Amino acid sequence: MTAAPGDRARSPDSGAATAHRHTAATLVVVVGPSPLPPRPLRTTARRPQNRRLSRTGTAMLPLDPSALRASLVNASRKEASDMTPPPDLGSLDWEQLDLLGWRDPKLPRRAYVVLPGHPDDDDRPRGVLLRQAEAVPRRRAQCAWCQDVTLPNDVVFYAARRAGAAGRVGATVGTLLCRDFECSRNVRVLPPLAYEGFDREAARQQRVAVLRERSRAFLLAVLGDEHAG
Repeated sequence: MTAAPGDRARSPDSGAATAHRHTAATLVVVVGPSPLPPRPLRTTARRPQNRRLSRTGTAMLPLDPSALRASLVNASRKEASDMTPPPDLGSLDWEQLDLLGWRDPKLPRRAYVVLPGHPDDDDRPRGVLLRQAEAVPRRRAQCAWCQDVTLPNDVVFYAARRAGAAGRVGATVGTLLCRDFECSRNVRVLPPLAYEGFDREAARQQRVAVLRERSRAFLLAVLGDEHAG
């Protein structure tokens, strides 16, 4: 769900009132004002088959507050300066994180998510400033990234202003995510035995891979034409 500028457009904070009508895998991008409702654009992640993930390459590395601020691709200098780092930054188990997401304790409805470096980005971490919509899903929603359906996490709609020129004319992208970004923890829960011979560890590793791919796809949607890779 997206927001666009203009008198009839919704802001990123309130433009997700209809978030509950779309599936968790829905990602919508609208550039400029539009009198018509946005059409859902489905993004799909390639699902690996029993692939064991390396601990290197896409693993999170420790970041300090300065690096977190510098990573934000869609924030103004003031927005980056106003960012409050997560309070537990010094005690995080970075090796268990596929992304770092947190809500700003001083700025209601503002949140951030930072992804690890990627070869296409010169291995630089990239972060996105998010705003939670005022509306909440009427039913128990599913996070578009971790797709958890068992844990009682709150799922909300987050919108992000696109980077560069598109964002300056009001284009946003949005999706349903775990309110407090528990995704890395959720995908590491060992799944139940589905059938005799079911490889539970391979299934867990597959969920980690899908989380990484889906969160990366969201980042690329925010970057749009700004992504040089």
